Amino acid sequence: ADRLLTRKIDEIQSEFGLTRTGWQLLNSINENSPAKRDMLIQLLLPFSDKNNTTQVLAEFNRNQITTVSAQNEITLTEKGKQLFTACSEKQQQFRQKAMQNISEQEYQTTVATLQKIVTNIEE
Repeated sequence: ADRLLTRKIDEIQSEFGLTRTGWQLLNSINENSPAKRDMLIQLLLPFSDKNNTTQVLAEFNRNQITTVSAQNEITLTEKGKQLFTACSEKQQQFRQKAMQNISEQEYQTTVATLQKIVTNIEE
């Protein structure tokens, strides 16, 4: 399921020059702005290793999607906010399709079960 989600999100977000990791990072910056680099790396660890996340952050900065303050706080630029809005619309459409005929309770049960599996494996 994770590989299929990644492939489909990569397809959807490629229109904007992003991968699933890029989308998740863009979304995380939007939700946590201003964000610290280390916090973003930690947030994305289940999906992306430190090197990959750092590379995407550098690319965002080069492409003026983000800006980094003197206090090392990362925020979206106006260009980044516009990109987020466009990507978010596509992501919402995909999420609606993926969640079709799945109740909130079924979704919550699935997430809780997957969290238990991860905890069991990490112990």
